[in-house]
Amino acid sequence: MRFLRRSAATAFFVLFSASLFGQSNTGSLSGTITDPNAAAVPEAKLRARHDQSGQETDTVTTRTGNFVFASLPVGPIQ
Repeated sequence: MRFLRRSAATAFFVLFSASLFGQSNTGSLSGTITDPNAAAVPEAKLRARHDQSGQETDTVTTRTGNFVFASLPVGPIQ
């Protein structure tokens, strides 16, 4: 039993160690868009802009007002 626990712990460390020590130069941003009455705003068009490079990324909210910008370059956005 001790061997099995030790093997499982070692496997866990090996599988997830890369994510523990890795660095990324991208990030994500998510949220929900609502109106003044707290109702979701579906199909709202959103844009994130990287100030230094000028790169723009567009997305649209879901029926429930949720949005996700995935893999944005690191830096300030507007």
